[in-house]
Amino acid sequence: MKLALLYAFRSSEWKSCISITDNIKSSYSMLDHDIQYFDYDHLKGELHLEILADNLKKFNPDRIVFIDHRPTPKHILERLLKRKVDSPLIIHLYGDFSVYCNDWIEQEALLKNFKVQFVTASLSQQNFVTQFFNNQSEQVLKIPFSVDHGSYHCDENEKNKFYEEYGIDSQAINFIYAGRITKQKNIIELASLFKNKIIPKHESANLIIAGDIDDQGSPFHGEYLAAGTTQLLLEQSLSPNIKWLGGLSKEKLAIAYNASDCFISLSTFHDEDFGMAPLEAGITGLPIILSGWGGYNDFIEVAASSKKIDITHDSLRFKFNQDQAIQAILDQSKPTLQEKLNQTKNFTQHFSNEVISQKFEELITRKKPEYFVGFNKRFWEFTRCFRSNPAKPFDLKNQTTQAIYSECYSAYTS
Repeated sequence: MKLALLYAFRSSEWKSCISITDNIKSSYSMLDHDIQYFDYDHLKGELHLEILADNLKKFNPDRIVFIDHRPTPKHILERLLKRKVDSPLIIHLYGDFSVYCNDWIEQEALLKNFKVQFVTASLSQQNFVTQFFNNQSEQVLKIPFSVDHGSYHCDENEKNKFYEEYGIDSQAINFIYAGRITKQKNIIELASLFKNKIIPKHESANLIIAGDIDDQGSPFHGEYLAAGTTQLLLEQSLSPNIKWLGGLSKEKLAIAYNASDCFISLSTFHDEDFGMAPLEAGITGLPIILSGWGGYNDFIEVAASSKKIDITHDSLRFKFNQDQAIQAILDQSKPTLQEKLNQTKNFTQHFSNEVISQKFEELITRKKPEYFVGFNKRFWEFTRCFRSNPAKPFDLKNQTTQAIYSECYSAYTS
């Protein structure tokens, strides 16, 4: 079978998306099919897209596979139709599906000319996307993102150097959060929780924070932060037991995971479709404490050494259960090496590039693609929020749009 894999050859601005795209590409490359890679980058202009369409016509693939999170397929679909290229499409969706919802509405008529299979990374994201379709067909499938276990695995050889470099107590129970430091990830709230609730009761608990500052705030709700606000709030929460290491390279992050005893994230971020950080930490061997939100729920189902923190909802937004989080942290003990190795084995069996490659093979050879069925009224209501008020589509002061947000994102709580 001939597969055309489309993605932007230039790297994404998001570290997690770089890893995801590389791992998807790696899993497809393991298949025994004729695979060609095509640079799909609308920022390179009209001529680039015309040449791309000509090359796809010449290759005549059995499947055209979009593996990148940007751009959406709309820039190439019309050009394919003009050339009578109607190969079935496989479209891997990322968490920013909702951000670019109007792009998807705009290409609805074009998509109806193709047989399409949408691939989501978690059950919650599958439910989120499926609610916007005209029927409950099998067009929205679930195949997890994979992880490179050559880079992330249980290896304690360099952890003592890590402790010395950052002045971390090796005898403490070291919790680690890795990822972007932004409001809806709730990392400031987590740091404050450690400082005011955990450490007074558990002096041997440390919180290690690895990641770059992002002042994005809560953009869907129009809560934008001035530059430097998030860093200031984080620095105010730091203490001898709470250390912020900044952004780490992949190699340094793998060492940080191996030097830690538990991964924790209490995110309620709107694009938490999966979560590469908990996946990387889990395959390194760490037990995990996660909010029951979005793709995190899939890890909780898989990992024996995991604790789920319930999500509650008030009249305004989704929140994690603070009392549960405190208790889970206080109850966490240092894992043994054997427990870490068991966790690594478990995650490898579910999320390695090789395992996901087998799922791609089944998708291509056993799943029958169907013509795109179109979006329903709920999706039109969802996208209208962005058209009516792009700066804050789900304004907390607007009961109508806030109700739409709450109803649609309830899919992320299961």
